[in-house]
Amino acid sequence: MIWKDFLNSLWHDWRGSGASEDRLESPSWRSHFLSSHGYSDDLTASPIANDPAMDMQASDNTTASNSTVDKKATDIATTSNPTVDELNELKHFRDGLRELTHRINESVRGTPPVPLVQNDFAILNKYLAVPSFTRRIVWDAGTLQMLESSQAVGWGNVMARIATAYAATLAHGELERFRICDNPDCKWMYYDGTRNRSKRYCDDKCCGNLMKVRRFRERAKGKSEDRSKD
Repeated sequence: MIWKDFLNSLWHDWRGSGASEDRLESPSWRSHFLSSHGYSDDLTASPIANDPAMDMQASDNTTASNSTVDKKATDIATTSNPTVDELNELKHFRDGLRELTHRINESVRGTPPVPLVQNDFAILNKYLAVPSFTRRIVWDAGTLQMLESSQAVGWGNVMARIATAYAATLAHGELERFRICDNPDCKWMYYDGTRNRSKRYCDDKCCGNLMKVRRFRERAKGKSEDRSKD
């Protein structure tokens, strides 16, 4: 999901070191992000195998990373570096969508739940207000692709697509499936595609196992303290 990768560009060390990284500031991360979601070097068209707005698949703790940047991504980097103002707007938009995702979780899992209000969707609606996307089928060398474009240009086009994808997931999905990893150090956001909405962690092998170890150690510590009191 393009919106999932975008939201998680604000990375936190899930192992609990307290380290964090804003990957929107990394040219290699931005390049791989764009390439992964099919953007050409002019940022105005995106070939997609499936409509990203309808992508309701489960997401795990993987995304565009700094370690896998292909040549296409490197080529994009030379022409798609955001200006200072664009980078600030990208961060503002991302932080707004992260806050909305927090609010969705509060409305579903809060103690007590905190109902959503119209103003919670203000930043999303702002970016949905840009000229809508157009889509067309292209036959190229024996391969079918669907191309989408918008009158918005550059990074404005990217943000419009992210907003459209997030909004479509809201409209066609379930609020209960918007999740934030139960590991408090992680803060990874994802859409739970499991049948019974039971995905508590972004990645069971990483955060899931880590939290099991932490709970085991807490129980062992409690038993040790009890024995010392006897």
